[in-house]
Amino acid sequence: MSMTSAKASTIDRTGRVEATIGRIVDTAFELMLKHHIEKLTIAEISRVSSISRPTIYRHFSNLEAIHEAVFRRVRNEFDRGMNDAIAANPKVEARIEVVADYMALFAQSRYPQQLSKTNPDFALELVTRFFDSRTDLYERALAPLFDMAETVSGRPLDRRFAAELLNHYYISLNLTAFNQPADAIGGKLRKQIRTILHAYKDTESGASG
Repeated sequence: MSMTSAKASTIDRTGRVEATIGRIVDTAFELMLKHHIEKLTIAEISRVSSISRPTIYRHFSNLEAIHEAVFRRVRNEFDRGMNDAIAANPKVEARIEVVADYMALFAQSRYPQQLSKTNPDFALELVTRFFDSRTDLYERALAPLFDMAETVSGRPLDRRFAAELLNHYYISLNLTAFNQPADAIGGKLRKQIRTILHAYKDTESGASG
C-alpha cells in the first residue's frame, strides 16, 4: 500500500469512528429528551442506534462517559450556532440583534425546553457546569459593543460582570419563557443588553448603583 493510500485509509477510518461516536451521542441525547436520565442504559442506546454494545464500550468506558459527551455536544452546538450567526452578519451595529435573536431562537428550540421537562436536574447541571464558558462566549460576542461603550464613556467597562449579568438573565428566561414567542424573548434580550451597556461602565459604578 502506498503512503497516499495508507493516508486515505486512515482518514476514512477516522471518519467512520467519528460518525459512530456521533450516532451514539445523538441517540443518547434523543433518548434523554424523551425519558428521565435514570432510564437511559447502554442496552437502550445500542438498540435504538443499531450499534452493538461492544462497539459502544470501545468508545465509551461507561454510561457516565456518554453523559459527559452529551454535555459537550449541547455546549458546542450552542457555541457554534452563536459564532455562525455572528459570521453571517458581522456588522457591529447589528450585533445586539444578532446575539439576542440567536439566543431567543435557541431558547424556543426543542432541546432546552424538552430537556428541562424530562431531565431538569441534568439541565441544571448543564447550566452550572458551563456557566463560565457561556460567559466567555457572551464576552467575546459583545466585545465590539464593549469597545464602543468604552470609547463613548471614556471609562473601562467591566466586561466579565456584564457578560455574567446577561448569562444569569438568559438562564432565568429559559426557566420561565416556555410559552413566549421567540420575538418576545428576543425583545427582552435586546433590552437587557442595552441596559447592561448603559448601566455598567466599570466595577465601581456597578457596585455603587
